[in-house]
Amino acid sequence: MQIPLLIKAGLARGQGGVIGKGLNVWPSIHIDDIPTLYTAVFDAATKGPDATGHGREGYYYGENGEYSLGELSHAVAKLLYEMGLGKSPQATPFTDDEADKYFGVGLSFVHVNQGVIDY
Repeated sequence: MQIPLLIKAGLARGQGGVIGKGLNVWPSIHIDDIPTLYTAVFDAATKGPDATGHGREGYYYGENGEYSLGELSHAVAKLLYEMGLGKSPQATPFTDDEADKYFGVGLSFVHVNQGVIDY
C-alpha cells in the first residue's frame, strides 16, 4: 500500500518524498510465501474443534522481513529523478498539507500531525 502511494505522490509533486524522518519500519512478506501461510492455517483449522486460534478468534499475519519507509522513499525519489520525473535523487519531506493532500487525513502510518507522529 505504501509503495503505490509514495509513487503517486512523488509523480504529482514532481519530487519523491518522505514522511517525517522516515524512521518507521514495516513488516513484509514475499508473495511466494503466502501459499505456505494459507496451507498452515488451513491445516490447523481442519484438525478439529480443539485447535485454538482459528475461526472468529484467529488472526494470522505473514511476515518474513521488514523494510524502512525512509529507505523506500529515497529509492522512489532516486528512480523518479533518473526517469526525469523528479528534481532531486534525495527524497524531500512532505509538508503536513502535502501529507493531507496525497495520503488523506487520519492515515497514521504516513501522516505527521504537528510532530505527534515522529516517523
